[in-house]
Amino acid sequence: VTDEQLVAGFVETLYQALTYEFKSLPVSDEAPVSASAEFSYPADSHYSQLCSRRMQEEQQQQQQQPTQLSINCVLGRILSVQLLDRLGIDGTLSHYNRLVKFLQDNDTAWDCSKGSLKDFVESLQAPLSVIQSAQHYEAYLTSLVAKDCSVMLTLAPSRLPASELPDSVAHAKDPVSGRGLLMNLAIVDLDPKPFDKIRLNYKEDLEALRGFDATAAKNHRQD
Repeated sequence: VTDEQLVAGFVETLYQALTYEFKSLPVSDEAPVSASAEFSYPADSHYSQLCSRRMQEEQQQQQQQPTQLSINCVLGRILSVQLLDRLGIDGTLSHYNRLVKFLQDNDTAWDCSKGSLKDFVESLQAPLSVIQSAQHYEAYLTSLVAKDCSVMLTLAPSRLPASELPDSVAHAKDPVSGRGLLMNLAIVDLDPKPFDKIRLNYKEDLEALRGFDATAAKNHRQD
């Protein structure tokens, strides 16, 4: 077996693992991730009513082009949470600023230990515009978790060919030998993001943009 074949086999095995369709419960209305053991995710640390019916409809309209990823595979599940950020950092910043002003005016603050941001501002009798901003901003914070998460994969060789392993056993196929590879997947680094995370992200984006502009200008002068 050549080095090229080993690398190609590893990439193929990794792809099989990340796109493997686990037997999990359907996605609930309360969160974009399943509560089953295969997809452990502390969604309640962000907010329980993550996707209202209106937000779900908007997300479905945005995702008219199929991703070809099943919601029951790891990559599909991660992507579904990443796509909760429908506005981008520029579009979300105005919602953050509106929330900051509202919380300051009410001499209070929010963090994930207080539960849903939307429920929190509603308890303070916030106007509809602030409640909507809370929905958008919570979706943004939750999407950041999926963008920063890590996937841990453990593989163990099976004595049986992959074709003889039952569907109840999560497995991949060794592309070289054809034997089954028992696998265990875990999504980790799922700590909730702090309320002011967007400030750091915005600063980093500006620095990256300045760096890109400086490099482009330098290359232009050299040409």
